[in-house]
Amino acid sequence: MVRKIMRDETALDLKTKELIAIIISIINRCETCIDYHVKRAMDAGASEEEIVGAISILMLMRGFPEEVWSRKAVIKALRNWKLANGGSEE
Repeated sequence: MVRKIMRDETALDLKTKELIAIIISIINRCETCIDYHVKRAMDAGASEEEIVGAISILMLMRGFPEEVWSRKAVIKALRNWKLANGGSEE
């Protein structure tokens, strides 16, 4: 059922669902989940700026310590996505 909700078009498109999933993964401190959802968000057309924007909302809601941890985890996930897609670590 969860996969169906994420896969099927609803009022939220896949990119938006994945941005939400990134935030939930950060709250849960699940780096494997962050890697997975950053990849899916980028593949669905999300930009790095949109991911950072979503994290900024989290920062407003959870505070600075969460932002510091989440930025490190998402930067790592973005680096992994770039490497998997033929890019460099920059």
